[in-house]
Amino acid sequence: WVSLRPASAVQLSGNILKNVVGAPDGSSTLTGDPLFIGRGTATGHTSATGYQVHQTSPAIGAGQSIAQNGGRDMYGNPVPASGPVNIGAYQGPGTTGSTPPAVGPAGGNLVTNGTFETGTVNPWVTSWWTVTSGTGHASTYAARLNASSSTTSAQIYETVNGLTPNGVYLVSGWVIAPDGINTSFGVQAFQGIEGPNPQATSTVWWHYSKGFQLGPSATSVQVFCHRGGTPPLGNPSCDDLSLIRIG
Repeated sequence: WVSLRPASAVQLSGNILKNVVGAPDGSSTLTGDPLFIGRGTATGHTSATGYQVHQTSPAIGAGQSIAQNGGRDMYGNPVPASGPVNIGAYQGPGTTGSTPPAVGPAGGNLVTNGTFETGTVNPWVTSWWTVTSGTGHASTYAARLNASSSTTSAQIYETVNGLTPNGVYLVSGWVIAPDGINTSFGVQAFQGIEGPNPQATSTVWWHYSKGFQLGPSATSVQVFCHRGGTPPLGNPSCDDLSLIRIG
C-alpha cells in the first residue's frame, strides 16, 4: 500500500517493485518476481486470471492487513481481517503447475524521439500532428494536434521493429486533452494479446500505460496517438512516449 503523510512524504509498505527505478524505499518492500501466471493477458476485470500468482510467489503471505478490506478478493477468495495476507489483488494459496516465465530485467526505451526534444517529428509518421515548442510535459517540446477545420481523423505513430515474438511489453506516455475529448493512445498494427487502448480525457497532463503480449510471429508494433470525430478536433498533445520489454 501507499501512504501520503502530512509532510508530503510517500511511504511504501508491503509491495513488490520489480524493474522499478527510482522508487522510494519502503518497509517490507520486495523486489523479486511476483510470478503472475499470465502477466499482460488481462483485457478487463472479468478476464484477469493471469494476475493470480504461482504458489512459489514471494507475494504469498508477504502483504499487510488493511482494515475494512471487503472480505473477498476479485477472484472470490476470502481476505483475512488480520494476519498474513498476499501482496496484490489475489489472496488465494497460489496456483500449481509449472513456474511462470521469469520477468527479465527492464530494458531501455525502444521508441526513438519519444520526448520530441529534437524539435522534429522524425521518425514519427504524422497526419496533422506537429512538434511544438513550449507545450511539453516535462521539457520544451511535445507532439500536438494542429488539424484543419474539416479534419475528422488525425494520427501520429512510430513503427518499432525488432521486437521479440511472444514478448511482453509496456507502452506508456503522457497525454493532455484541454477540451476533455477522448484522445486514443497505445499500440496498434500487430498480432497478440492486448486490452483496449487508453482513452485520454484529462485536461491536465496525465500518465497512461498499457501492457500487452506479442503473438508468436509478431516482431513490430506501432506506438500512436490519435484523435478522431467531429471537427474541429482541438489541440491535444502527447509527450514522453516509451515502449519497454517487461517479460
